[in-house]
Amino acid sequence: MTTFDDIRVGYLVIFVLPVIVYYLFKFGGRAFIIYATLSLAFTAGSIELLTGFDTNDSLKICELLIWGLAIYVLLITPQREIPYLRYLAGFVLICLISYIVNPVNFFQLALFLRKYLLFVAIFVLFHNIQLSNMDRDNLLKFITLLFVSQVVVNIARYSITDQTEYYIGSMAILGGSTTAIFALIGISFSFSAYLWTRRIIYILLIFGFFIFSIIGIKRAHLVFLPLLLLIQYLVYLSFTQEHFVRSALITTPIVLITTGLLIYGGFTLVPNLNPEGIVGGSFDPAYVMETADKELNPGRAILGIEYFGRGEAPYAVYKLLKNKGLFAFIFGLGPGDIIMSKYTIGADIIGTESYLSGMKYGIGYGARTGVLFTTMQIGILGTLCYFIFIFKVFSPFFKKSFYVNDIPVDKKVIALGLSGFLGIFIFDFFAYSQTSFQIISIILPICFAYNYASK
Repeated sequence: MTTFDDIRVGYLVIFVLPVIVYYLFKFGGRAFIIYATLSLAFTAGSIELLTGFDTNDSLKICELLIWGLAIYVLLITPQREIPYLRYLAGFVLICLISYIVNPVNFFQLALFLRKYLLFVAIFVLFHNIQLSNMDRDNLLKFITLLFVSQVVVNIARYSITDQTEYYIGSMAILGGSTTAIFALIGISFSFSAYLWTRRIIYILLIFGFFIFSIIGIKRAHLVFLPLLLLIQYLVYLSFTQEHFVRSALITTPIVLITTGLLIYGGFTLVPNLNPEGIVGGSFDPAYVMETADKELNPGRAILGIEYFGRGEAPYAVYKLLKNKGLFAFIFGLGPGDIIMSKYTIGADIIGTESYLSGMKYGIGYGARTGVLFTTMQIGILGTLCYFIFIFKVFSPFFKKSFYVNDIPVDKKVIALGLSGFLGIFIFDFFAYSQTSFQIISIILPICFAYNYASK
């Protein structure tokens, strides 16, 4: 991409700014800080393209705002509460034990905790914060429009960049996994809204987020997408107050057609998922399976890294930790051991974390999944504590109490969307990346949705 193209993509923030400006004077106090953090997180990529101010620096400002507000809310709340504290305490304790027994320094520990406790800070903030009904309703509308605006930005930038993993709406320039997880979350909530309201606009939104993903050339989540819709649909049918058969007869055909079109579109519109390698290629599931197997298990060294693919990495990590001994298997190789930072290994060799794990242990891209990245550093116990904490936070949204007759429809929509998010988190954590529990533009809206549905 040329600098001129970068600037043109940056200017697409014009589709987001009207939303931000419209809500500028609708918030005050704590709600305004949430609004400001969301605004910055959703425009950080465009800010870098237009001003040169690095996206990571924008997100650091967001982190400071989040931590500051979370600490303030905890201090002023008389009946403050941190749910599932024993799992958090276990996670932090294991991090400290791993830090003590492994050759990692304090900066590595701090970077690791910063990465993993961000979700905790946001969740605790929204669990304890008291917002007026007007603020909560306005934040819900604001977040919804921010999500929709990203679809518009991505569609508009297609004419400038064609299909590429770069430019994730106006949120970021790099980080293709964000495209996939963001699209899945958008589809999850849109599908939930359709099921509870039967409005066709939400089917269109599903395809909008799907196009957002296709323009970003994302593939892996297409396999998970039908399962996501099935899980949500079964939850809906289980708790719907209508007659089960009548509800199933009305919605099942539309769900099946929508799912079929998404699968067909994914296989034909993503060039490297069809034999012709073009947009609009043939529908060939056998070719997709063969391509997926080659990527998951390349069976050869790539970029000098022996175990590169996601399929190869689990056994490689298991073998690595087993060879290091039982203590390493339980407590890992040290928090921050494979976190790339100029504060720990020097700015001259800064690259991706996959590069660092490849240099040190011969395990490359596949080690970026949440479960492997975490287990390598703090072992199976620390990983289990962290996973159970997030699972506990969102598993209540599978309960009938969120879907009874006296619950407003908007809360039912959000609750069902959050049940879908739990599925997305599990997929992401075990098979894809760390996006669902570390990217601010995802976890801040998700934790707000938790607040909206559960209060």
